[in-house]
Amino acid sequence: MENKTPGIIEGFYGHEYQEDARLIFLKHAKTLGFGQYIYAPKGALNLRGHYLKGLDENDFLKLEKISAHCQNLKISFGLGVSPVNLTLTYKENLEHFIELCSLYVERLKLNILAILFDDLKLDDPTLGKTQALIVNRVQEALPHTRIIFCPTYYSFDPILEKLFGKCPKTYFQDLKENLDPKIGIFWTGNKILSKSIRNEDLIKITKLLGKAPVIWDNYPVNDGKIISKYLHLKPFSGRASLDPKNYQGYFANPMNEAALSLLPLSTLSPLLAQKKPNEIKERYLKVAKKILGPKGLEVLALYPKLCNELSLDEISADDKNKILDLIKDDLDKYPALNELKLFLEGYFAFDPKCLTDI
Repeated sequence: MENKTPGIIEGFYGHEYQEDARLIFLKHAKTLGFGQYIYAPKGALNLRGHYLKGLDENDFLKLEKISAHCQNLKISFGLGVSPVNLTLTYKENLEHFIELCSLYVERLKLNILAILFDDLKLDDPTLGKTQALIVNRVQEALPHTRIIFCPTYYSFDPILEKLFGKCPKTYFQDLKENLDPKIGIFWTGNKILSKSIRNEDLIKITKLLGKAPVIWDNYPVNDGKIISKYLHLKPFSGRASLDPKNYQGYFANPMNEAALSLLPLSTLSPLLAQKKPNEIKERYLKVAKKILGPKGLEVLALYPKLCNELSLDEISADDKNKILDLIKDDLDKYPALNELKLFLEGYFAFDPKCLTDI
């Protein structure tokens, strides 16, 4: 099941979007060419470490509101579930997991179900076969739902083996031979945070997986220990002239700052459509004016390195105060400026606890 309309996956660590901010974000994202959205924040414990407990009624009410909003916007709505340790306990827990997935699809009117085994320690030498078995069973139970699977090794980045254990030798071959052809596979590129994604990179992973990947682009996300100190506001780059035949879908993972994320996200759809650079730049500037207002534009003119280059630690107290004084009267009018204020005050600082609370 393919859908190459650009999508958003809210798949980051740290502060989850506020409910109203998310709805506004999705409304703007639709106007920027995005037609898919997957809710999968790493802090949603009932979808990760407590997945067997399942969503509670408050979770359902929140997600039903998002689902209805997406339906109104004609955005395909998805949910991401990370079944921690299911590869070890699937004989006891798989049927319950399938029941939960079926409930979520029915009650939340899901178009997409993402089953995510990313950022989980290696717990089974036959990991590829076991993960394929699990995901295949879910697809069998939900034949009309688009299933996208995120493997434990979702990039060629060697840091994955350092963090989660050495990749079993037959992992990708096992996926290639056993995974249902209908199921999509997420891939972040050569790196977890790929500076570029090229056709040759996609062809390489396609040969390994036996199918073109669904791209999970970790730009402009800024949820890590180092990158949380930066605002990734520059346009997408290093992804020009991608052949749509080389991917089954494309999802971008935004920053912890929802409104500010719209600035770089505004350039993805025209980039994938291979629009001319001047057209992409024109759109970027138009969106910047809309979400930042005159004071926000003035801040970027005074501090251009705030776009990707200047760490929060490198901004002096005097400069922080100058920026805050400049934008203080427009905070209610432009949500992006309020996010800038919170960023400067350290609200989005990385918390290592988020890596252990699964």
